[in-house]
Amino acid sequence: MARAALGRTPARRRQRAQSLVEFALALPVLVLVVALAVDLGRAFYFEVATTDTARVAAREAIGQPQSQKQGPGMAAICSAATADLTNVQSVTCGTAGGPPAAANQAIVVVQCPDAGGSCSAAIGSAPLNGTVRVDVYYGFQLLMPGISQLVGGGVIQIHNSAQMVTSW
Repeated sequence: MARAALGRTPARRRQRAQSLVEFALALPVLVLVVALAVDLGRAFYFEVATTDTARVAAREAIGQPQSQKQGPGMAAICSAATADLTNVQSVTCGTAGGPPAAANQAIVVVQCPDAGGSCSAAIGSAPLNGTVRVDVYYGFQLLMPGISQLVGGGVIQIHNSAQMVTSW
């Protein structure tokens, strides 16, 4: 009590002020670490999603039953890829194209062994056991404003592909 009367701050009060200053200094670093962890988690999610989409589209391209006597066609393959990419704003599908994909956009490129590249050849007209390749490109948009400016426009290209042998 005598110390407080002389104008000195009690030790407990100084400790609280010191803790507050330490917290204020550490808070931006903690926020940055959490934001980077969120962006890393989102990037991993889209990495897995594009891998899965490439496999689904390739499986659709090779998996027609023999009773149909032809390949599934580009429309069925693109429909399967679009249905699998549920959290993507825009999906472009075709036999040509590729990166760069715009932010939150996916580009699906299908390469088929038949003459027209349409994956709809009749059985026997395309090379038997030909290879179908599906490439999926995705423009991943970073959330962190400071980090996104370090990376060209804040968009990172994620690319995955699947290759399978046809059954038609």
